[in-house]
Amino acid sequence: MPSQQCVAVDSSPKLHSIFDTINTTLAASEKRTLVPVGFYDARARKFMDLILMEEEYSGYAENLEYRQLGIGHLLAEVVSRLRNDADVTRFALFGCHDSTLAAPLGALGALKGENDTWPAYTSSIAIELFHERKRHQDQEGSKDGLSDLYVRIRYNDRPVYLPGCQKAGDHLRGDKGFCTLARFKDIVDKFTPVDWKSACVSSLGNSAFPKEIEPAGV
Repeated sequence: MPSQQCVAVDSSPKLHSIFDTINTTLAASEKRTLVPVGFYDARARKFMDLILMEEEYSGYAENLEYRQLGIGHLLAEVVSRLRNDADVTRFALFGCHDSTLAAPLGALGALKGENDTWPAYTSSIAIELFHERKRHQDQEGSKDGLSDLYVRIRYNDRPVYLPGCQKAGDHLRGDKGFCTLARFKDIVDKFTPVDWKSACVSSLGNSAFPKEIEPAGV
């Protein structure tokens, strides 16, 4: 970086690139692969994390269009697999970059607390489907076929509690970490793009900020 130039989100190199380089060296087994010691300052890394989380993910929490174009299509595929393929597909694996990994949490309103930090190396999200066995065989299922089915999300093996699943009837009795599949689908449907390509060019030239915040996960 040229002398006298400050580090910034849009500097050259960008703050994102610097942060990624620091994290890469921390994950490296060869300790010869290091950057100058000043880059490892805990306070500096904390501020970089805060800035980059705001830059990359705040849109998911505040903007419906951001959710639709950023992660809507992928989560819609997940919902489709949960509804239609669970009997034949026991395990599905998706690979992605760190910048994609936290997007589902942001779109579902769950990128908060201990989750509100840049995804570390080897981070993962598990989306699991469960079926509740009824005590009485004569109980009928719902017409949409989603009755007694629940979704649990684990981020780095920690349960994720979706804000849209906290009301009675929207989760498994006694455990708010198990969202009903019907409620999970309802949340995702709200930001599933009908025509992704058309949606990509529908707001060109408009402000990236909505007139009012459009909260995620509700």
